[in-house]
Formats: sequence, C-alpha cells, structure tokens
Amino acid sequence: MLSLTRYLLLLLPFSTYAATDDLLFGLGLRQGGSAAAQVYTANAVDFDGANDSARKTTALTGLADSKVVTFSIWFRIDAGDGAELRLLTWANGSAAGRFRVRRTTGNDIDLLAQNSSGTSILVADTATTLTAGAAWHHFACAIDLANSSNRACYLDGTAESMTWTTYTDDTIDLDPGTYRYTVGGNGNATPAQLWDGCMSEVWLNDEYFAITATTFRSASGKPISLGSDGSGPTGNQPVVYLKTASPDWETNSGSGGDFTENGTLDACSTSPSS
Repeated sequence: MLSLTRYLLLLLPFSTYAATDDLLFGLGLRQGGSAAAQVYTANAVDFDGANDSARKTTALTGLADSKVVTFSIWFRIDAGDGAELRLLTWANGSAAGRFRVRRTTGNDIDLLAQNSSGTSILVADTATTLTAGAAWHHFACAIDLANSSNRACYLDGTAESMTWTTYTDDTIDLDPGTYRYTVGGNGNATPAQLWDGCMSEVWLNDEYFAITATTFRSASGKPISLGSDGSGPTGNQPVVYLKTASPDWETNSGSGGDFTENGTLDACSTSPSS
C-alpha cells in the first residue's frame, strides 16, 4: 500500500518534477533526483599537492582482474596547471600503475589500463581540458574492453568526446598482488604527482554499467545519494566508495576495506553540493 506521502506525490502535476527520474525518486523507487526532489550534501576533502593522499597496500576485498570497470569522481583543481596530477592509481609497485586516472600536462583527463604483463590495453583522453579554479567537476566512465560499443565517459554531465587510442579485448590487472592503491597520487613508494585540490564521492567497481548523465549526479548537476554502501547506482556495492567526512574520509563504504591517510585530508572549503 502506498504511504500518504507517495499518494500525494502521485496527485502532483508531472511538471512539478524536473524529469521522470525525479518522480521515481519521489515514489521511493530510485535514489537521486533533482535538487528539488532531494537535498544531499557530499563530503569533500582537501589534497594539498605536497603531502596528502590516501593509500591501501593490501588487497581490495571483492576486486578482481577484469575487462570491465566503472568509476565516478568529483574533484576541484586548485593549482598545478600544466603538471601531471593523479586522481587514482591502482599500481603493482610502479609509478604508472595498472589502472590510472589523471589530469595530464596538457590539462586533459586520461585513462590508462594495463594487463598483468604491463602492456597498455586501454589508453584514452578527454577532448576537454580543465584548469585550476573554484569550479567542481565530475568525471564518470564505464568501460567494457570486450565490447567497444560498451564504453562511455561523462564530464560535468555531458557525454565526453574521448580519443580511444588503445582499446584491447584483454584483462585489466586490477588485483596485481603488490598493492599500492592510491587516491591523489601515483604508485611510487612515496606517492608523487599529488593531487592539488579537493575530491569527493570517489566510487569504483569492477563491473560494467550503462551509465547516463544522471547515474551519479542530479539533473541540476549536484551529487546524489548513492546509498550508505554505494549500491544505489547499479544495485551492487562497489569495491571503493569514499564519502565520509574528514577526518575519516579514507574510511571505505565500499567492500574493499579502508585506505590509510597520508598527510592530513582536511575538510575542503567547498562541496560539490554547494
């Protein structure tokens, strides 16, 4: 039986909602929705570009080598234009890493994935370049190396025109055995190429999901609740979901286990929800 709230929502004119998804959210059938339908405040932390990162040096529980990966990251760039800055590096003890998301020296965002032999099987770059400023950005991709029709990236809510330089039907070495899973730095023993800015709502899983512009964000361009364990978007708890407020942002709400803070991840001065 419908609750009184849901019954009243059904009586509202459809124009009250920004989109069909918002109506579903109002009925409790979907997480997310526009800002009018839901208020969600994302926690964000500051990476100082000098000392700060989050790292895990043991296996991520539930993560396996795979041809598929889906991820979502909110970020702000405070400095470092023309320099390589790392968002994510899943490394086997080397700087480059078996899986990498970074802002390049050309100020675009690129992806790299390697197999267990260290051969690059995914190389892709955004057409859009991003430089330092007060704005928050959101980048989400879903990749299936076994099927080039199953690949998409969204930058700030718009389908991004990616240059897919390498796209090989092979397995990404996501579980390399020597573990340096790093958020905000590379795979060096002491992380380098450190992120200079803020991050929020870091989500990653070894699955392919046909994402849209509103899988991880509202129609109005703000973060949405992904559920306490991050299972909201796809129905599966991700391996990584970093969403907790500072000083415990490195606590993983996904299945993979907690990261360790390097430096001090203080609360960011703004949130992508602002």
